[in-house]
Amino acid sequence: MPFIVTQYPSVPAPVFTGQGVKLSPTDLIQMANKRTEFRGKALDLPNELVMAVQELCQERRWHWRKQSIAFPTEPNVAVYDLSALNTFTGLTVERVCGGYVNRRWQGPKIFDGSGGYGDLTPIFETDVQEQFRESEETGQPGRYFMDGQDQFRLCPTPNGYYTVRVPAWVLPNATPMAETIPLIPGYLHQLLLKKLEAQIFRYTLGEGNAKYVAAKAEYDAALQRACKTIEFAEGRVREWTTQDEDAVQSS
Repeated sequence: MPFIVTQYPSVPAPVFTGQGVKLSPTDLIQMANKRTEFRGKALDLPNELVMAVQELCQERRWHWRKQSIAFPTEPNVAVYDLSALNTFTGLTVERVCGGYVNRRWQGPKIFDGSGGYGDLTPIFETDVQEQFRESEETGQPGRYFMDGQDQFRLCPTPNGYYTVRVPAWVLPNATPMAETIPLIPGYLHQLLLKKLEAQIFRYTLGEGNAKYVAAKAEYDAALQRACKTIEFAEGRVREWTTQDEDAVQSS
């Protein structure tokens, strides 16, 4: 659902009152099974949990989904697979952050190692992207586009060693989880549990069943409280609105 950001310097924001208990995938599945009288045994719960994690992340642009992805360039190498980075394992880019705030570009940047840096602006036009795919031009990159999922193409092709930083909204990869819940902070794990309970009732009893309706209502109420919480610092609140979520975003 779209939202805008509103500043309230003197008004405390409502806070999600979770206990902050960090749960593992096994913990979540076991608890959901007990709470639903083991109806989930008819489902593939590890994959149902993956779907619950994905859906919770996509409910909104939570501040913990905004990551700064850094990687070094190599001479004559234009495309970099962000998903192959050690610090990015298990995650995928939903969208690169970008736009102008107070006439300053807020998006990917390239650093030359001497303290200087430049902005990387997006290329949206298909014909321009095609020109850079075929170009042999090298130099310090000043533009970029996503050349496939997680494939970050620099334009022109780097002529040396630089460091690139990409702010992006990320999601966990859609694969079963072994030991930990990726990305989602512990204080939201009980919300994830409510989501899994509702999914079990939905697919075993049907959407018209009273248990599913009650579980869904609990999840929606908890989600609404969580969505009204402050960001990582006080004085910043997100409010629901009918306007577009982001005025300028890059793909």
